[in-house]
Amino acid sequence: MVARQRRYPETAVRLGMQGTAHVQLRLRQDGSLVEAPRLVTSSGHDILDAEALRMVEAAAPFAPFPDSASRPDAGFVIPVVFSLRTAH
Repeated sequence: MVARQRRYPETAVRLGMQGTAHVQLRLRQDGSLVEAPRLVTSSGHDILDAEALRMVEAAAPFAPFPDSASRPDAGFVIPVVFSLRTAH
């Protein structure tokens, strides 16, 4: 779901920027975000970090938790990979 939101910034492509940003998100049982996503580990490039945060926010809401889930919310850290091989 998050990958479908990717828009590799043109400036980053032109400058050969690549990297992986790790983004923390906290979801309610219905799949909505509890709060704005937060950058945990930088890709090394501000422009890619900003795009990673935008992608996660744009992908919400996520699939709801199963009815058997015992917690009202849960936290996750996901990698958002930017590779020039998949930029186009």
